[in-house]
Amino acid sequence: MHTPLLPLTVAGHSYETRHKKVLCVCGGIVLMAAASAVASFAATSTTPTTASVLAPPHFATPHSAQVAISAPRHNLPVAGLHSLPMRAVQDSRVSLPEETVAGVSSPALASWSHGAAPVGMLGVVAGLGLALAAAVRKLYARPLIAADVIQSTPSLRAPTWDPLGLLNSQGPPAAEQLHGRWSLLARLAMAWHEAPPKTATHQRIAMAAVLGGQLKKVPIGSSGMEVTEVCLGTMTWGIQNTEEEAHEQLDYALKERGVNFIDIAEMYPVPSSDPRWVSGTTEAYVGTWLAKNAEWREKVIIATKVAGCIPAPSQIAANRTDPPSEPAPCRLDAASVKAACEGSLRRLQTSYIDLYQVHWPDRYVPIFGSSEYNPDMERESVPIKETLGALWDLIKAGKIKHYGLSNETTYGVAEWVKAADEMGAPRPVSIQNSFSLLGRTFATELAEACAPSNYNIGLLPWSPLGGGALSGKYLDGMPEGARFTLYENFQSRYLGPPATEATKKYKAIADKAGISLATLSLSWCMSRWYVASTIIGATTMDQLKEDIDAFTVTLTEDELKAIDKVHMEHKDPTVGL
Repeated sequence: MHTPLLPLTVAGHSYETRHKKVLCVCGGIVLMAAASAVASFAATSTTPTTASVLAPPHFATPHSAQVAISAPRHNLPVAGLHSLPMRAVQDSRVSLPEETVAGVSSPALASWSHGAAPVGMLGVVAGLGLALAAAVRKLYARPLIAADVIQSTPSLRAPTWDPLGLLNSQGPPAAEQLHGRWSLLARLAMAWHEAPPKTATHQRIAMAAVLGGQLKKVPIGSSGMEVTEVCLGTMTWGIQNTEEEAHEQLDYALKERGVNFIDIAEMYPVPSSDPRWVSGTTEAYVGTWLAKNAEWREKVIIATKVAGCIPAPSQIAANRTDPPSEPAPCRLDAASVKAACEGSLRRLQTSYIDLYQVHWPDRYVPIFGSSEYNPDMERESVPIKETLGALWDLIKAGKIKHYGLSNETTYGVAEWVKAADEMGAPRPVSIQNSFSLLGRTFATELAEACAPSNYNIGLLPWSPLGGGALSGKYLDGMPEGARFTLYENFQSRYLGPPATEATKKYKAIADKAGISLATLSLSWCMSRWYVASTIIGATTMDQLKEDIDAFTVTLTEDELKAIDKVHMEHKDPTVGL
């Protein structure tokens, strides 16, 4: 059943649309997109709905292009773009599958990031004066239906948008233009030139200005909290990133891209071997940002962590008070957990923490690249019930809303759930473990334990890019200023020969798909059913933009099969004894 057409008048021109929200109004140009902006479109409906995309008068066509909305998520920007689905261009109409996702809000106006990378909800070409405003729900656009205002309106052309002249070319782009910064635009141009020979109007319509995707929100376990599929990681803030750079990342990720989830820790930044290290600095950076942006506290889910067992005296424990006390061991006894929480609240300049996580267990566990349990390493540990009792007290006091685990094992998860049930306390809602193409050990027993049908604990992968190895930047040497160049012994497992060989093969899959290795790696994490939100980390804005863009890309079945094939050839190459 279709929503009745509604009259619309903009700049003296009359149109009709099935949506009440205009996504673009620029100089009399109206672009309507099926963003499911009307609340009557059910969130769970898989029945295709139609919405109008109207061309402005200078397209010389009175007809609208029809966009069919369906449930499946489509691969957003690059892979398979050459097969632009123009087959249904008939009688001045275009039919194209798209997806809407419920429960997503967006800033009023998206903003242009860099190059032709996807941005915002529908995308923005700021240099052209073309802005696509956000609707309440998103359109995952597989580039495609909107007006080619660049071609039809010379005054809107700008070299900053199309420096290679791809949109004005009379022939398809060269092969070398299909990769690199302007690859998305080049592939749009390729799609245009390969489209069936319909009218010039419809070939122009096929060249979309729709470049971006709004981030989807998902639940974290049984918490009831909904977070974006990408979580902003922070562990370099305070060593590799200044406070100003940290605030720039927060502004971009939260305000411009709609990320609503931040992960921190009382021990951050890392590595602690750096002479500039001061535990709690990262939390303090977030706190000063919140102080300047108080209205954002209710909009963002803040997760931080209490340090696990450190037997030797540590500055982490000392910095829980102001002024700092004497260094002391870190343990997960009740007093230490509560003191750590108070320190985090003070630095974050907030009265509550949404998700408080145990960074690693008090007992011995094989973690950080080690996989084989060694009973000789066992030590006396604080009982889980004591730690849980402190967390429950913090929940009842309103200082934390939920708690989660990190670097935990299947046995440990089961023990936490058992303790919670015996005490009548809440169960953990999340688990933050290392997980990437180079280390998939979570996918066996832990995935079963944490499944929604069992304990319902959401995975928050850390280091999904293998410390940066899965960006591919170390395949040709050690780049100046990069993490593993600066810290030779930090997470070195990601650069060993087995991991490097696997990384090369994953990069070949990414190259074939026309996307970066980082995009492939992050999109693959997002595709795992047990992953709630993936924690990214960036030291530059370009890295951050690329990482967030990856969560608007969906890998094809063939690409996923190719990834699994490499995994079977190089199974968990970063995991040692």
